[in-house]
Amino acid sequence: MNNLLNRFPKQLSILFACLSVVYFVISLTYFIQRPASGDEPIFVNDLNMVINQGWIAAIANQISIPYTMLAYPFALFMETFRALQAANILVLIALFAYFLKIVKVENKAFYFYLVFYLATIRLFFSGINDPLFILGLVVFFIEIFYFLEKGKMNSETLAFSGLVIAFFTRALTIVYTPAILLSFFFLYRNGFRFSKNIRIPIVLAILFIGINMPSILKNHKLSYDNKKPPEGVAVNWTQRQYLAQMWVNEGKIKNMSHPSWEQTEAYVKEHGPGSLPDNMIAAVFHDPKMTMKEIVKDFSSSLFFGFRQLGLMILFPFYFIGIALFVRRKFSNSWYIPLVFVGMTFTFSVIIISFLELRWLCSAYIPVIFFFSYYSVKDKHANLILWCNYLVLCGLSLYGMYKVFLRF
Repeated sequence: MNNLLNRFPKQLSILFACLSVVYFVISLTYFIQRPASGDEPIFVNDLNMVINQGWIAAIANQISIPYTMLAYPFALFMETFRALQAANILVLIALFAYFLKIVKVENKAFYFYLVFYLATIRLFFSGINDPLFILGLVVFFIEIFYFLEKGKMNSETLAFSGLVIAFFTRALTIVYTPAILLSFFFLYRNGFRFSKNIRIPIVLAILFIGINMPSILKNHKLSYDNKKPPEGVAVNWTQRQYLAQMWVNEGKIKNMSHPSWEQTEAYVKEHGPGSLPDNMIAAVFHDPKMTMKEIVKDFSSSLFFGFRQLGLMILFPFYFIGIALFVRRKFSNSWYIPLVFVGMTFTFSVIIISFLELRWLCSAYIPVIFFFSYYSVKDKHANLILWCNYLVLCGLSLYGMYKVFLRF
């Protein structure tokens, strides 16, 4: 058995590498040719506003500034939606360059794990601002990991610049506050001290605050992509999403669908202003029984559907924490990324009453892939873990290719 396990990880790794690349190319072909959908028209309109009305008017109307700045040069010589896609492809190139040139990941399997993951999601070939946000947080989390593991970051400047860029790109950074605070706790616990390299992230933050001034002066808040309801609608997204989950549970609508704005307004008019919570915190406490049910459902479903994107890697943080708790029985720095992943999965499960979109967890998923490639080879059961994971990922690659072919 041991001889079998020692031999086949290499054979399976070669097979998986080939399948993951083929799967990625097939998915890329499908992703690139898709028209704008979902939230993409919002960003198309934002970029068109910059082109037609200028930066000041667009920022005052609220846009994702870093992402729009990145896409703008491409919009000078290509169609707006394609410019947004080009910006995200540039972000993807930057992500690979970071791991290749800055981190210099030695385990080549990591890159094929990442290629497989990218084949399962359209994010980096879409026209939304998630990839830039993800890049910023991934760099931050990985640099914290290296400080904890090696006593030194690869680049303190990149670590905190990434955090700054993520903060000004998406308001979703607020939801990642637990993971960010956890990161600073680990830094403090290990005696981290800021060096003069922090000056560049500070200057970058000041620069973005200055660029945000049209929005600050008009709206009294930073400029983020404004996913607002149609003009004249008296309800908001939180109310619409909450009603969606209520109706899904009652069997009135299908899962992962929403009632119309008109239906949401009619519900509030019939049942009163307090019938639907109008903010995230109110949604958590509006119906405790429903909240608990949705926490369990969202957490389990995120692991179930996340398995499709990560294979057995999604379970590795739980395995690692379990070994640390029940075998080694001591707290260590190696818990950092598993805690970020588990903590953010739980956080989203708590605050998202309606269905949880896995793209929100991408900033935690990529560090998990890195963590698995780093620690799995050091585990005493490494051959068994790698053998099983390669087997699962090969199967998922074949299944994924089949599903993509059905969409052409």
